Amino acid sequence: MIRIGLVPIGKIPESLVALLTAQVKDKLKDSALLVEIHPAVALPEKNTPAFVLARLAHLLSNNQQKFLIGLVEADISESEDDFIYNREEHSRRMGLVALPRLRPEFYKLPANEAVFQARVLKLILREIALLLGLSLCQDNKCLMYHARNLHEIDIKYPSFCLDCWPQLNTKISKI
Repeated sequence: MIRIGLVPIGKIPESLVALLTAQVKDKLKDSALLVEIHPAVALPEKNTPAFVLARLAHLLSNNQQKFLIGLVEADISESEDDFIYNREEHSRRMGLVALPRLRPEFYKLPANEAVFQARVLKLILREIALLLGLSLCQDNKCLMYHARNLHEIDIKYPSFCLDCWPQLNTKISKI
């Protein structure tokens, strides 16, 4: 069984993390992955991918999880003009999903919790697959398609295509 820890970074409601964990477990129920909630940690002083991933790296060395995915309640950027929705470091077995820009209200739209949760779920599943070594897909409905914007995230199904799902299970069986 491969253990994956979801780590809230910043003030994220426990109910949201529990819901997302249950949804991830449901989507991956036919695989040999065990998804667990890790205790929350504080945001680092700087909200760059390097600082957030460094916080995760410290946790990874002290835990039994094989992989960690940080759910970050901060806008993560390399510079003022550059932001990310998600980032993975395959070699260090960790990734992150930045939550603020996934919320409709970030763009002055009405809040929509269902849209927000669907976006986060899709990115968590994609991060897990990338960390396990799955490649990008050309099917724009597949989770493994490289989405360049929220519209492309929104039109994806919350699942892997018929080519990627067997590949993911093959990758899991080899770990």
